[in-house]
Amino acid sequence: MTVGHDIPRIDARSKAIGETKFAGDLVFPGMVYGTLIRSPYAAARITRIDARAAQAMSGVVCVMTGDDVLDIDPYYGHAIKDRPLIAIDRVRFAGEPVVAIAAETPEIAADAAELVEIDYEPMDAVLSIDEALAEDAPHLHVTELLRKGLFHGLGEFKLDPGNVCYHHQFARGDLDAAFAEADVVVEGTYEFPAIYQYAMETHTTIAEWNAAGDEVTLHSNCQHPFLVRAEIADLFQLPVASVRIVVPWLGGGFGSKSYTKMEPITVALARKAKRPVRIQNSVDESMVTTRRHGMKAWMRTGARKDGTLLAREVRAWFDTGAYADNGPRVVATGADAAPGPYRWQAVDVNAWGVYTNTSPAGSYR
Repeated sequence: MTVGHDIPRIDARSKAIGETKFAGDLVFPGMVYGTLIRSPYAAARITRIDARAAQAMSGVVCVMTGDDVLDIDPYYGHAIKDRPLIAIDRVRFAGEPVVAIAAETPEIAADAAELVEIDYEPMDAVLSIDEALAEDAPHLHVTELLRKGLFHGLGEFKLDPGNVCYHHQFARGDLDAAFAEADVVVEGTYEFPAIYQYAMETHTTIAEWNAAGDEVTLHSNCQHPFLVRAEIADLFQLPVASVRIVVPWLGGGFGSKSYTKMEPITVALARKAKRPVRIQNSVDESMVTTRRHGMKAWMRTGARKDGTLLAREVRAWFDTGAYADNGPRVVATGADAAPGPYRWQAVDVNAWGVYTNTSPAGSYR
């Protein structure tokens, strides 16, 4: 290769003529199609599920609820094991999967979903950072029951009661003295909305258990296959070597397909169906699968008139949604970047990840 010369794209022709196979194009012998019934409530207890009519429908292979995954530890999460692979007893955001159906065709699965009866008891929801941090706010999780995820990697794991899932802090220098030297002090509060990363290809996973029930193969458009493999092995009590992840061509990700997303529920449905299962999100479904964190930040900066930077103080709150996902890592990365690439006499940075009854947030490239 020589600098200044074009390099032919080896994938250009197959993509241009439509030969490239994405996850949603793959079909395997005996494969059935999964659909998810999602909660219409941001916070609610599930008081009744009656899926008998759906299960009896011709072409329906199986119906799965939270009761079907209680033989394993059904909780997972990159940083914190706080998320059930399907709702158990309650829901924490509008769009959380409550029932999964596997059927011979997508149309049969969709029709069967119409027959499932679900009763909810709505609960008070916290839909913003300020609501979640209010003194009388309902708590999304019983924090003393939460455990460190496989890839926490952020030091001591300690959660106080409330809706904060992570606190990242660092400081150096004498902040008061540095601000006392400043000729100019700029202070402000800034807010950034949550947005969807919007890859053209939606989240799609195909899962297959082998006949002996001791090996799993997934074809999934994920961005971290080795991390997904480890979480699937941990969830379903399998050796890591018994879980195989195949990543087809990826139709964009931008962080939305980072870490574990649709894989656990698809594997669980395939386990019950005893056949390969494909779950392919609609755009609407992918938009409640993950998003960028919304954030609120207060910042104070002190400098001399000649432009010398002296001090920076930051307080930032990240809306990580109903489940932490990799939110603690996003919080840490955002906080570490707050001082920028500058020399300061003093800095003081605090950042918090905050649970809210909204869709889980994740990476955004």
